[in-house]
Amino acid sequence: LYQKIYIFTRPHYCVFFSEFLYDSYVNLIELLFLLASLLALLVTIFAVWHIFIGVPAVPSSHTMTREMVELARLKTGETVFDLGAGDARLLVAAKQTEPTIHAIGYELLPSMWFLGWFRIKIHQVQLDWYRKDFFKANLESADVILLYTLPSVLEKLETKFDEELKEGTRILSHAFQFPMKQPVAIYEVQDGRKIRKIFEYQW
Repeated sequence: LYQKIYIFTRPHYCVFFSEFLYDSYVNLIELLFLLASLLALLVTIFAVWHIFIGVPAVPSSHTMTREMVELARLKTGETVFDLGAGDARLLVAAKQTEPTIHAIGYELLPSMWFLGWFRIKIHQVQLDWYRKDFFKANLESADVILLYTLPSVLEKLETKFDEELKEGTRILSHAFQFPMKQPVAIYEVQDGRKIRKIFEYQW
């Protein structure tokens, strides 16, 4: 009797299990599509918001990230700030290059801050990551400051740096110059088909 019941019910069990797998697969595809659509919507909303408030979210390329970190000539135990740190790629690369530095990043835009937080967790590096206005940051401890921001912001930062930075603080600015301060060096970097510039300052 047991064998007869087993033979009779086995095909039904297989059919049920196959239907269950198919339904699960369809539900998974629908969920992934929904998540992808939601992500695309969020990216669009944040992109429009960044343009509206006048702060474009333009991350550094991998080439420029590498060059910025190399030109920073990081030393053991230095304090390194990234103001307007975006998705934290510069600080993560700096920390991987010189693990002993104290890395501090400021990013005000929630979308970019979240991407940076995610990158930090993925790479498992230790750094201070703030979603704050960097104009309110105390920069007295800075040995190195990394920048990729607009000329109008650099003009305001110049005054803040004059008031707060200790003598000898090294500044690296991707693409844009301070209006009044003269760079100690200008580097040209081949980035794909474009030549980009990095300006080095010493306060």
